[in-house]
Amino acid sequence: GDLYDTVLDLPQSDLTSRFDLTTDEAQVVPTSLIFCRCLTQALSAETLWVMDVSICDGLAYDYGVKSKLIRGGHDFNQDIIAASRSIAKRYKCNQAHIRNMEELSLDIFDRMKKIHGLGKRERLLLQISVILHNCGKYISLTNVADCAYNIIMATEIIGLSHAERQIIANVVRYNTAELEYYDDLAGRADVSQEEYLIIAKLTAILRVANALDRGHRQKFKGAVITLKENRLIIGIGTAEDLTLERITLDEQAPFFEDIFHIHPEIRQKKKWQGVGA
Repeated sequence: GDLYDTVLDLPQSDLTSRFDLTTDEAQVVPTSLIFCRCLTQALSAETLWVMDVSICDGLAYDYGVKSKLIRGGHDFNQDIIAASRSIAKRYKCNQAHIRNMEELSLDIFDRMKKIHGLGKRERLLLQISVILHNCGKYISLTNVADCAYNIIMATEIIGLSHAERQIIANVVRYNTAELEYYDDLAGRADVSQEEYLIIAKLTAILRVANALDRGHRQKFKGAVITLKENRLIIGIGTAEDLTLERITLDEQAPFFEDIFHIHPEIRQKKKWQGVGA
């Protein structure tokens, strides 16, 4: 309190000499102090930690990492994923279903790199879409698509831009709703043609992964996914009845084919149970 009042009463010339500041730094000291006091009072904070890092340091670090001049010691993508999982838990999403879908969707994404032409960032957006794809059911079982879209757009996820969050929200929406034409979607949302293509591709992958766990019983856990010519083969060794998954996949296959010109199909090798199996 005493230091606060003292600094505000000091003329700029005394600030520079007393605290060893440049003229530019001294000019922003009073404003910064007032801001910090208002912030601590609003938050009822007892302690304020001030790091010796400037915005310029952050910009330089970001440039160095993106240019591969330095290697970052922290994986910020894991922070984004952890935040997404927290949101999913808040809206009571089925965690076993989500984990199985993550494995399936990311495996499909990796097997089709040469087809879809997407990169690591889009892979992350797909993973987050999977984690949040069922959050709308918390509000409504009859209007899941719009509820999920609104939840995601209203929830800040640190590390994602507004455009990226909008891609995720649309992928989740069109997981159950019919994908609109670009002109219709762009008429009510700021979506570029490039972003629209990303939405379409990620939606197609999400729909197939969701079809493979339609009953939420993880029948395709450990599935082997391969790409052969114009077919995406999902191989699984199980004696379980896959009728529901086959029907659901057949419903989603035309959309997947329209996007990638690849036909997804299930190949089941039943495991024999008993002595000598």
